[in-house]
Amino acid sequence: MAQKPLPISLIIPCLNEADQLSSFLNDIDFSFFQELIIVDGDSKDDSTLIAKNYQAQIIKTPMARRSLQMNEGAKKSKGKYLLFLHADVRPGLNFYTSLTIAIQRSISCANFRLKFNNRHGLLRFHAFFTRFENLPFQFGDQGLLIQKELFDHFKFDEQLEVLEDQELLKRLKKASIRCQKLDATLLVSARAYLKNGVYRMQLIYYLIYTLYRLGIANHKLRILYRRLLKQK
Repeated sequence: MAQKPLPISLIIPCLNEADQLSSFLNDIDFSFFQELIIVDGDSKDDSTLIAKNYQAQIIKTPMARRSLQMNEGAKKSKGKYLLFLHADVRPGLNFYTSLTIAIQRSISCANFRLKFNNRHGLLRFHAFFTRFENLPFQFGDQGLLIQKELFDHFKFDEQLEVLEDQELLKRLKKASIRCQKLDATLLVSARAYLKNGVYRMQLIYYLIYTLYRLGIANHKLRILYRRLLKQK
């Protein structure tokens, strides 16, 4: 474990994530990070109250658009590095060690492998491919560690309502900037799969990603995604 905080601003976008946020904050070693920033998209539950209890810096945005939330968090950050994580993930194997090594090696951009908190065969199959750096296997639930100076140049496209992480990584790759895979895992919640059915949820993801690659307008993808979900 680090003796002193690493120059990392941990940024968590959230919307009505009181239960997940509370569990997340209980599992994180805050002494490891320079600062914790919670960016709330106008939650109607106790998300911000919970964040205050952990002395997090709280930023509110007028809308719950993850791209906007993460950009706002980055604007207020002070760390040399930014680490974007979703509220429904937890530190997994080698999480802190891999971050320390990444900083020591001045890695410009990296993310994690996934492990679901459910042992369903399809989820294990899906998680296996998150060890690869190919764009089709890179999504936001894998987190994103990136040098702030680099992020400030690229940023998330705030017009995007879904797949903003994929689009950012695509631009980074076009600029010959590699997003490396850290030798560590994030434990991610399978709640969306359990609510909508594991196979059905995976098919929805495949469909949305395929339509994205075909150039379908992002706002249309968001509308379709919400319509296909059994529970919002």
